This record gives sequence, structure tokens and C-alpha cells, in this order.
Amino acid sequence: MPFLYEDEDQFLEVWDGPLGDEIIEAIREDSGFLLLGQMYRGGRVLNTQRPITELADARGLKLRVPTQQTYLDTWHALGASPMPLALSEVFPAIEQGAVEGQENPIDVVRFNSFYEVAPHVTLTEHVFGNFHFQVWADAYEGWPDDLRAIVDAEIDDVSSWYRETSIAERQENVDFLVERGVELHEIDRAEWAEASSEVLDHVDPQVVEWAERIRSGDA
Repeated sequence: MPFLYEDEDQFLEVWDGPLGDEIIEAIREDSGFLLLGQMYRGGRVLNTQRPITELADARGLKLRVPTQQTYLDTWHALGASPMPLALSEVFPAIEQGAVEGQENPIDVVRFNSFYEVAPHVTLTEHVFGNFHFQVWADAYEGWPDDLRAIVDAEIDDVSSWYRETSIAERQENVDFLVERGVELHEIDRAEWAEASSEVLDHVDPQVVEWAERIRSGDA
């Protein structure tokens, strides 16, 4: 959900705590898949050809987004014109003017060289995210105890390393981009959060209940 968390610390606190466990258990009950590990991915930023500093600047912005409906709903609510594209298509799409930018964690801007065609980054942090290992729950529970213990320990190690690396390398990525002429911009997150609040109208009631608990601090 967009602008659900105040900051990185709140996101990590939620997903390391009982509500994170509750969400993972609900996913397991609904899908049969168990999510293992909390590999922190960081906050997503807006990467564009022109500066975006105010909500009005996003109006009509042709923006590449992932194919998930929530991303489409979010950017429609913010006044943009979102277009789902595969990541491999983004660079030429920006270069040729089919879209004016994309949104992703900041390392994606660096390592896909998007800054060469979109030299502006707005530090929206509109979504924070984790990667998880995914396993069929029945299969996992059928493993011998010693095998599960080994897998759990390795995943814990990888999760810790991934989180530490993501956080440690963030400033390095920012410095890399600035050295290459990228301009960084800030926004009034409260204004953008209010503008995108209607996204909650289109999701499952259980997700709404979780979002309300997170926003109230009761997570």
C-alpha cells in the first residue's frame, strides 16, 4: 500500500513483529505457501526525466510501473498515467519517450543505468518492501527437523546480510548517482499519502484492517 509506513524503521518494526507474523500466516492459509526470511529491499523512489517536487508535477506523468494492480491504482490516484512494462523494456521506453520515468528502489536506478535517460530522483519512499523465500508449506513441514533447522538458520543469515547490505549501500548508490549529475528531490509525503488514500477502497478488507493497525501504531 502506498505511504503506509512513516519510515524505514516503522516498516522493519512491523515486519519483525507479531503483525508481520500474522500476515505471513494469512498468506499461508490462503495460498498454501510459506514465506521464509525478511530480506529488506528498501524504499521505492521516483526516477524521471523531469523534476517532480510537488503533487501537481505528477499529473499526466507517463510512468512505468510493475503489473500489479495496486501500483496502477496508486499512480492513477496521484494523477499520473501509469504503464505496466517489463523491466527489460524500461530503458528504451524512456529513451524513446514512450514513458517519462519509472519507480523502484534506488539501486535499480543505478544498476540499470536509468539515470542516463532519467536524471531526476524524487525520494518518495512510497512503498517499502521485503523479498522472501517461498516454499510449499506442506512440503516444508514434511522435512526432517534437522533439515528445517539448517534451512531456517541459513535463511536467517541471508536475511540479516541482505538487510544490512541494503541499508549500508543506499548512501553509496545515492552518491554514485549524484556524482553523475542526478538531481535529488523531496516531497510532502503527507500530501501524497492523502491523495493516494483511495487505493484502500480497492483492496481486501483484511488488508484494510492491517493498514489501519499500522497507521494507528497498533502493530
